[in-house]
Amino acid sequence: MTRGRWGLLAAVTMGVVASLALYWYLVGLEPRYPVVVAAADLEPGTPIGSGQVRVAYVPRADVNPLAVTTLEGAVGRFPRESIYPGEQLLEPRLVTAQEVGTAASLPDHELAMFLALPLEQLGGGTVRPGGEVNVVFVHDGRERPSHARVVLQGLKVLEVRDDRGRAWSEGKGAPAGVVLAVTAQEAEVLAFCREHGTLYLVLRHPGAVTQYTPGVGWEELYQYGALEEKAPVPDGQAAGQSSPPPGQGSEGW
Repeated sequence: MTRGRWGLLAAVTMGVVASLALYWYLVGLEPRYPVVVAAADLEPGTPIGSGQVRVAYVPRADVNPLAVTTLEGAVGRFPRESIYPGEQLLEPRLVTAQEVGTAASLPDHELAMFLALPLEQLGGGTVRPGGEVNVVFVHDGRERPSHARVVLQGLKVLEVRDDRGRAWSEGKGAPAGVVLAVTAQEAEVLAFCREHGTLYLVLRHPGAVTQYTPGVGWEELYQYGALEEKAPVPDGQAAGQSSPPPGQGSEGW
């Protein structure tokens, strides 16, 4: 190849390189716009943390019109579905804690269960959100002798509702039920008890020590002295005169 042709080829090559350099330079001058993208896997039911998202700057053509554009618009919200690293966060795929409702405050292993109870079984209006209750179950006696027992302890009260399912506030009617934080097994216990007897919620001090009891039936009531049968007056004892206490001349009851 002659020197002239080598020179021409070199000139063409330099022209192509210069054109490409100019192109990438101009691309670099194209305005870019902020969008929030996932920096980690985002899963439904889990609030988005500040370290799980980042702001990326992309050309206008790559900006989804529904994209979230600020970190403040993403952090603390909940994905409706799984979002993977690099994906733009879109408004329709996110919900706020308020939109999620009660479930937003629950850890992964807990459920929210509503119990509709009359006032006398609901602590007389003393139960408040954030408090803790024990649950007393009284068997209806249809399938076995009547029995009462504390079946669950230390359940957290999430909400107190009125008879229309709205949040109850003091001075506006009577509470009609509560929403409790429970495990799956505790939900089964409550559902079974609700169908086979009567439930009472007993307010307790938060963090109180759990106490296990054998429960109470008719026999235990008599043993505890909660109920007494009226014993016949012994011969030689004046009517109205009390019998001596057990262990002191009496066989007890």
